Amino acid sequence: MFISKRHKKNILPLFITVLLAITFMLSFVGCRKQYDNKYNNKYNAAILYSEYKFREGFLQENVTRGSYGHYWDENRKGCQSETDDYSSKEVDDGLPKTILRVINTEEEADAVFFELSEDVDFEKHTVCVYVFTTTCYRQCLVKMSGLQNGILSIYFDFEKDKHPNADSATMPSSKHLVIKVDKVNADKIEIVKMS
Repeated sequence: MFISKRHKKNILPLFITVLLAITFMLSFVGCRKQYDNKYNNKYNAAILYSEYKFREGFLQENVTRGSYGHYWDENRKGCQSETDDYSSKEVDDGLPKTILRVINTEEEADAVFFELSEDVDFEKHTVCVYVFTTTCYRQCLVKMSGLQNGILSIYFDFEKDKHPNADSATMPSSKHLVIKVDKVNADKIEIVKMS
């Protein structure tokens, strides 16, 4: 096959461009693998958002330091809903910075939840209720879970803002995360906010 000098000049830059493009794409594959290893969710920790309902009074009893907590209005003892009127005031005295409730059995779950997702099987799963004070209303995502020295650590962070200039802050309040994780033989569970 005969290739003219003019075509040879065109083929060499094309060949170099294709080679660079392949190298560039492979470099992203390497970075992606490194990212996945960094945020390994080995124990399938997941935040539940709509598959539970807390027992009446649970939110008022589990308020963290620095939040504008909700107190049951003594004049409305007949209220049945967690969303009914409460008087609000800043809460700081004697309250913990965070609260963690680890739930391993159906009986423990019944003390916290009026309703819990049917796909939680306490033979296979542990449920954690983690409470902390925040001014951010964005949803949270589990980034990583791992077991080391008998401690199961679950790392989470807030979902990135889709609109960087959007206001995503509110009054400080107690945020309640419900996390389902594979049951493991751990002496302790810790929930850690990244960044």
